Amino acid sequence: MRIARNLHDSIGHAMATINVQAGAAAHVVDRRPEAAREALAAIQQASGEVLEELAALLGVLRGGQVDDGAPLPSMSGVGELVESARRGGLDVTLEADGRLASVAQPISGAAYRVVQESLTNVVRHASGARAAVRLVVGEGGALAVTVVDCGGTPSAPTSRPGMGLVVTRERVDATGGTVEAGARTGGGFGVSARWPRG
Repeated sequence: MRIARNLHDSIGHAMATINVQAGAAAHVVDRRPEAAREALAAIQQASGEVLEELAALLGVLRGGQVDDGAPLPSMSGVGELVESARRGGLDVTLEADGRLASVAQPISGAAYRVVQESLTNVVRHASGARAAVRLVVGEGGALAVTVVDCGGTPSAPTSRPGMGLVVTRERVDATGGTVEAGARTGGGFGVSARWPRG
């Protein structure tokens, strides 16, 4: 289940970025080749990142061994995650309060995945939306993570519902937290995850 969740999160995030950027490149390649080059660079980076993570996960499946040298996802990587989303064309802000390093790794990793999945959903389902990520660490490593979008243009619905919120709930529940997700008054969508202690 853990491997399935990681595959869903990392590949889903990368493929959403690649899909959006490929469409953007095709749209502007004749009129604005410099913009097409930027989109192709974002595709190259997203595909490279997911290939590295996929190789690590396949190594676990083949040999049952985890590469101790491979960095685990944690909130220390959320800044790069947000930057990657910006390079992919998403208007997103990040605000962090408190000592992120005081949060236990399992919770920190789950929080990273919550942000990753939420940003992926903004890219996939709300074209042109602005997103805001907020991380707040309280006493004892308590943590609150909120990701909201302003509502953009809803994308055409897919024929099959995604598993994103299901995987998010499983991951948060498994680390002792709670999560709420839904449409926001005035438009857009929000995801809020909380852990009472880290």
